[in-house]
Amino acid sequence: MGQRQSTHIASSLMRLVCDFEHEGVVIDIATDNVRFVGSAEGVFDAVKEFCARCRHINLVINELPSEPTDEQIRELVKQENDFLGEIVDYKNKTVRIRQKIIDRINELWSRRDTWTHRQLIGLFACLLWCRIPLAVDMTGMFAAMSTLRNLSRALQRDERLWERRIAVDKCTMADLERWYEKTAANVPTPIADPSAASDVILITDASRWGWGACAIIGDQVTRVTQAPWGNSLHDEGKRFSTVAEPEAIWRAICRLVPKTASIVTVLTDHAPFVGSSAKGYSPSASANAVLHRIRTRFPFLEIRAKHIPGATNPVDGLSRGRCGQEEMDLAARRVQHQLGLQAGFSV
Repeated sequence: MGQRQSTHIASSLMRLVCDFEHEGVVIDIATDNVRFVGSAEGVFDAVKEFCARCRHINLVINELPSEPTDEQIRELVKQENDFLGEIVDYKNKTVRIRQKIIDRINELWSRRDTWTHRQLIGLFACLLWCRIPLAVDMTGMFAAMSTLRNLSRALQRDERLWERRIAVDKCTMADLERWYEKTAANVPTPIADPSAASDVILITDASRWGWGACAIIGDQVTRVTQAPWGNSLHDEGKRFSTVAEPEAIWRAICRLVPKTASIVTVLTDHAPFVGSSAKGYSPSASANAVLHRIRTRFPFLEIRAKHIPGATNPVDGLSRGRCGQEEMDLAARRVQHQLGLQAGFSV
């Protein structure tokens, strides 16, 4: 399966074999690995169908004979199982990392006094792979991620560096130590439900003058706000959207999002924040600082950022000058109309 064409063929074949539906069962495919998630009976029925389809085209299943009995299939239906290195507890809805991977990370960390470029890259690769299932706060690893970018560029320029020793600066080593300790602890981490509805929809915008935002809270309340930067943001930050737009999102969350909220969908015309929010960190120091503030002050708040074109941003006017009550009411109605909502609103 090492060739790119082979993995593509395997993935395509699995999608064809698994092109069926069982109510309440989700089918995950990774190359030639398949996982069925749902109720015990639902998964049992889905696996029976899968086995029948595989038998029809003479496809071999490593874990089962060509014509498995019901008992053999039921033995594979588990509440906790390893899938691609992640051990998922389906009953408690938590995930942790396979111990073999943690052992490899421990081995690489034990060599930190004599790291080569290759070993450090290997450690980065393992830590990055574990960061999502273990919910590692990447906003606190800015120095480490900066080092990784510089290291990657250096290795692209000179392949002879791979086996040479490397000295790691104190800031990067401090980040790596926190990152390693979080990963090596391998504490079962709750799995977020991607289908859960948002408690708040937040739309923001920023300009040199200031920022504006509108929040749809539940299905009843719409709150609108705006404020000038004044001296609260340095002059350089006011001129650059890479600074002002993330700052507007941070201030809007602080002012408009209730403490009881757990999921907030942020609509912004600043595309870089959308990508940075999904990754959990940003190569921009200012954007990364905002993500870190959000993660630190609201550790249990899930941010789902989505991009909207600037021309259709309904709160654009709020960020460009002091608005009266009538203009703010109009902005609220535009938001409600764009989202297809009917709700009362308040400032």
